[in-house]
Amino acid sequence: MKITLKLILLQTTLITGAYAQICENKPLVQMVLKQANIKASESDLIDCKPDPENPSEMIMAYAVWRADYEDAGIGSFRLKILKFTQNGSVVKFIFDDEDELNSDAVALKSIHLDTANYRITKENRVLGVRFRYAVQSSVNPSTFSLLNLYDLKNKQKFLDRFIVSQSQVEMGTGCNAEVKYRKSTLTMKSTQSNQRFDIFVKSEIESYQSYGMIENCVDSKHQISEQRFNLKFDGSQYQIPKAYRSEYLY
Repeated sequence: MKITLKLILLQTTLITGAYAQICENKPLVQMVLKQANIKASESDLIDCKPDPENPSEMIMAYAVWRADYEDAGIGSFRLKILKFTQNGSVVKFIFDDEDELNSDAVALKSIHLDTANYRITKENRVLGVRFRYAVQSSVNPSTFSLLNLYDLKNKQKFLDRFIVSQSQVEMGTGCNAEVKYRKSTLTMKSTQSNQRFDIFVKSEIESYQSYGMIENCVDSKHQISEQRFNLKFDGSQYQIPKAYRSEYLY
């Protein structure tokens, strides 16, 4: 039994590694993009994973860069989601998110497919895409990730710009700083709103202060807390409760 389990785990690891390399296969990526009439650039962002509902096919999240001021790195991205055969010979599906993803002082650094089991009905599983942003600042550096949920079957967006993780630092002199982290997990519930399962959000929040000189930095005032709430479908999209909207909607 142990040998069988080890073989299964090894096979899964090898397959996952092979899938991860598909986005690094430039000729294959070019073949897929050409079929989708997408002109690639070095600034574009990409991620690939197997379709969890049909592992023989691949899903590609591709963010197309559009420069406003190329030298300053100011512009926007536009997300496209493609589904294709593993060898890239046939593109079976293209979804174009018309909402632009701005990238300037708050820069979009990477995108990642989230294939967790977001099943909004018994028959319909939606796809997550995470967008990692960074604020380049020597005084207040921060990073955060947004989560969108897409219904590929009906070409709809069900969750938009939900801040799923965040880190913030307020720097002073020496090592004086105030640091705050927040990370959320999303779990589908059995309760429903407008014929879609609710989503339970649990957030862990940690904060602390540091003081002193850089060579003798001391952390203090550690605080750990939680926030819990539900995202409910209003007939169009999942909505964040008003009490949390300013903290979780970008």
